[in-house]
Amino acid sequence: MKRKTTILIAALFLVSALAAGQTKTLKKTGWVSDSVCAAKGDKKCSNREHIKQGANLVIVTDADNKIWLVKNPSKVADFQGAHVIVRAVAADQNTLDIKSIAKAKTTGKQ
Repeated sequence: MKRKTTILIAALFLVSALAAGQTKTLKKTGWVSDSVCAAKGDKKCSNREHIKQGANLVIVTDADNKIWLVKNPSKVADFQGAHVIVRAVAADQNTLDIKSIAKAKTTGKQ
């Protein structure tokens, strides 16, 4: 009986440790764009008409040009077309839940 209880406690600890690891805050530097422009390679797009037509706000990262869908677009709406630094939690492989956003210093190399 003690062995089963020990195994159960260890399993619960492992599951909780894995779950806690999935909520790691990420820091990403990139551009706030929309899904239409980003798909065409335009990461600096600020065309608000695309949003009105149903496009999603995204972050296009500087490091690898990965396109991240923004889970909470109201947090980034005022930054469309801007170079930013975000702190976020990856909701899945392609979606970020933005926790904070600030304009990044642009060096002209973008």
